[in-house]
Order: sequence, then structure tokens, then C-alpha cells
Amino acid sequence: MSTLSQFTGSGWDLIDTVEVTTATAQVALLSQIDDTFNNYVVVSTNTLSSPSAFIGCVLTTGGGTNITANYGSLAVWPGQTGSSSICNGSTANIAQYQGSFVAYFMNLRRSTPFKSISTQSTGYDGSSFYLRNFNNALIDSSLIDGIKFFTSGGAFNTGSEFTIYGLRGS
Repeated sequence: MSTLSQFTGSGWDLIDTVEVTTATAQVALLSQIDDTFNNYVVVSTNTLSSPSAFIGCVLTTGGGTNITANYGSLAVWPGQTGSSSICNGSTANIAQYQGSFVAYFMNLRRSTPFKSISTQSTGYDGSSFYLRNFNNALIDSSLIDGIKFFTSGGAFNTGSEFTIYGLRGS
């Protein structure tokens, strides 16, 4: 799993850290995405109040309008012979269960019709540990200006952090 330290001094510029100060079901990064970078990474040390919840996201355009169609998703995890996939979904899958994740967002500020989101995550459901990779694509030529993370149940606990970096030269 990636760590915060791997991004420091390696071409990734720290943009912002958003700390959850009151338990909430959504965290929005709406002022951090602009033409400075095309590729971003978000590192989260999140703790969900519901261990069985999953974390999803939607990308936004035009000052925060949610894009809620044309996401594709593939989930894979060690020790499993199968995978799960979704076509034409309304959100991107980021992580499952309480834990942490690193999500890479590529081509957000280009008008090409393909945005890519790749996530490594760890989780704990109260009895077992999980390691998951989620690979998502968004077919949309909009210039992305924000990312909204949400939970399927419960909330991001107070003290959860979402740190966003931009890749220089991208």
C-alpha cells in the first residue's frame, strides 16, 4: 500500500489536506482541482463509523455539478479467483470497509473522453482484513473540477483526513 511519504519530493506537490471535524457522509474536494495539474492522487486515512460500508466517489464539472453516469469499475483482490465489474455505473468505487486508501486520478483536466481512477485500499470489517484494488473509468470529455467522496452507510469519523497531491509535469 502506498504511503504519504512516497509522494513527498517525488514530483507530487501537496495541494491540501481536508480533515473531517464533524462526522459526515461526504467529503468534497471542490477548489483543489484546476489547470495546474492533470493528474492527482488522494491519500485517505479514513475510519468509517460502519465497518461494512464502502466508499465511492463522483467527479464534478462546471463548478461542482456531479457527473453521475458512464463510470466503469473493476474490483480485484488477492486470494480470490473472480472479480466484480460494473458498466455504466453512477459512481466510482474507491474502497470497501473501514480503512485507508490511495486513489490515483488521471486525465482530469483534459477534454479527452476517458478519465481513469485507480485505487489501492485496505479495510477491516470487524473480523477480517481486506486488501482491494478498484480500477474505474469515466467516459466523459468534461474538464473535471472536483472530487466528492461518500459512504454507502455511516459516516467518515472525526479525524479522518483526505490529502490531495498534483503531479508536476503532467
